[in-house]
Amino acid sequence: LQMGNINNDQKRITLINPQAVNLDAYKEKLEQAIKSYERRLNLIIWRALPQAERDKFKEDGPVQYMQNKEALLEALENLGWPISYEDVVLLEDEILAALTYKQQASDLQEAVKKEIEKKLTEPEKLSFLGTKSEQNTFISSARTAEKEDICERSL
Repeated sequence: LQMGNINNDQKRITLINPQAVNLDAYKEKLEQAIKSYERRLNLIIWRALPQAERDKFKEDGPVQYMQNKEALLEALENLGWPISYEDVVLLEDEILAALTYKQQASDLQEAVKKEIEKKLTEPEKLSFLGTKSEQNTFISSARTAEKEDICERSL
């Protein structure tokens, strides 16, 4: 099944079938990628530092780049960049992009949840339906339509 269309003119993605996107699994994969990139970045920088610089951080192993960014960049600069600045920035940018995507997925999930709850608290919309089966069918189709609408507006 097709999951979405990409519109290059408007730089927008429209989800056609939002149920085909498992946002929880997507967020989990992003989290794994974030951890992997953070470990790689921390280790690359740690290995580039001489023992005297490492001792300043009072850590047994690699320090967290994001929490010690200024001090680590200053140390690398003072050492004449034993590793490429571009490599450091590239990994940092990938981490930040993944964090952004994870937040967007969470925001989308929350928006869908709120819209569904809002629709389900409007009993007048269900008053014309007689049987429980008809009501469930209506609710299911309303949820699907609402998710598609929210996905299109969010992206």
